Amino acid sequence: ILATGSSRDQVEEVPAGVRLSAHTVNGAIDASGLTADVDAETVNGSVTVQTSGTARAETVNGSVQATMGRVDWSSDLAIKTVNGSIHITRGR
Repeated sequence: ILATGSSRDQVEEVPAGVRLSAHTVNGAIDASGLTADVDAETVNGSVTVQTSGTARAETVNGSVQATMGRVDWSSDLAIKTVNGSIHITRGR
């Protein structure tokens, strides 16, 4: 994953099959190439998620792009923004 902010960028590798929860206030989240469920949330920045699992992606000021492989989630799925666009696709 890549999290960008005003003071520094943070890059982390997530092992295959490990669920990711990433939260920040001022910065973008780019969580790509994942194989488990993802929960990504920021206030000021865009959120990009690509996983073969399911995704929850939220921001207030920014766009959301989510690609999910699983479509069998058992509870509510949140993909939302207040100021920005939303693009959702189903991965293969």
